[in-house]
Amino acid sequence: MPHLIVEYSNTLQASMQTVLPTLHQVLLASNQFGASDIKVRAREYQDFLVGGTTDAAFVHLTLYLLDGRSHETKHALSQALCAAVQQHIQASLPIQITVDIRDMVRATYSKIIK
Repeated sequence: MPHLIVEYSNTLQASMQTVLPTLHQVLLASNQFGASDIKVRAREYQDFLVGGTTDAAFVHLTLYLLDGRSHETKHALSQALCAAVQQHIQASLPIQITVDIRDMVRATYSKIIK
């Protein structure tokens, strides 16, 4: 916890591998999580439409957090993640960058560390 899933179109001109460490640092800098607890992963999409066309690009981040954080904290995380992506991604096409923060139910979340 947290889990950050980055979904993006194959029309981006940047490697997501260069963005993932920055996103990890954004989450770490929030002082909400320990470094070893942050998980960041990415999925590239070849089949997509943005606004009904493939002549566009997108990056969508879904951040899963254990419940209990304030709306203000979640909003700050959302804004910081969005800004980090915007700074790293250069697109020759129109691009949409979105962030969605989801609560995981603390009472039903399980974790095993070996």
